Amino acid sequence: MCIRDRSWTLKSDRLRVTAASRQRDYGQPRCNQYNRYTQIGYFRYTDCMVQYLLSEGNGVIRPRDAAALYLNPSKEFARLVRSGVLIKQTGGYYAIVPEEHRSRFWRPTIEGIALGMAVADYGRQGAALMGISAARALGGLQRALGVGLVATAHQRPAKTMELGRVVFVKREVESIDVQIVKTDLVTGFVTTPEQTALDVADRPDLGGTTPATATEVITDLAEGLRWDVVMNLAKRQRKVAALARLAWVASAVTDPPLPERPRGMVDAKGLRPTGARPAVEFGILA
Repeated sequence: MCIRDRSWTLKSDRLRVTAASRQRDYGQPRCNQYNRYTQIGYFRYTDCMVQYLLSEGNGVIRPRDAAALYLNPSKEFARLVRSGVLIKQTGGYYAIVPEEHRSRFWRPTIEGIALGMAVADYGRQGAALMGISAARALGGLQRALGVGLVATAHQRPAKTMELGRVVFVKREVESIDVQIVKTDLVTGFVTTPEQTALDVADRPDLGGTTPATATEVITDLAEGLRWDVVMNLAKRQRKVAALARLAWVASAVTDPPLPERPRGMVDAKGLRPTGARPAVEFGILA
């Protein structure tokens, strides 16, 4: 954190910091060794500002997050974009480029952007990667996708950017099974493999996902699933039909326990697993 021992303004950076308030909120100052503005000091000073912006542990930031540092955050962010420190995303979000990648081409993952945007808006406890994005974060899908799915407490329109589309899904994050994940931009929550597989089987077309991709995700995760946990989740979240689809698709690569059959036949929702047991055994109308 780049803070001096008194209130001051650096004209070239249009920066004003009150040391007393910064110490109170963020701890002791660490970067107070520059008595004059030099080229070397400038670059080190920029690094200090990045450290400050990263102090919340999120590599996705908004201009208003730096209101305590800059008199005109939007203008200064534009300068940091030109210098390769930030990458502008959509809707006023910026990704901080890791220091080791600033001299070369680098782009964040759509999963890191999606989770970082949600954490910036709703806090770490109010967001979680889900669906196919969770599968990517958990290593269940190796190829990159053009959509990021994130669960938040509020429904809002999707955000489209160069990397793809970020889809916000309204869910109570505290009611779903999550674990900690570290992306390229932020550390936050991701649904567990059991919750992820159940979610994909429940809404295989969410975010424009194709049935083939949904099937691939389920079969990738199937062998490592704890089926007692899956069944408890399905019962608690009332996803009996999703459990039937999940067990049917998983039967192509493993031997899942036969779940309780739904009262009526369940729509396959476009899923077509190769080598699976007959759909009728699971109450699936394929």
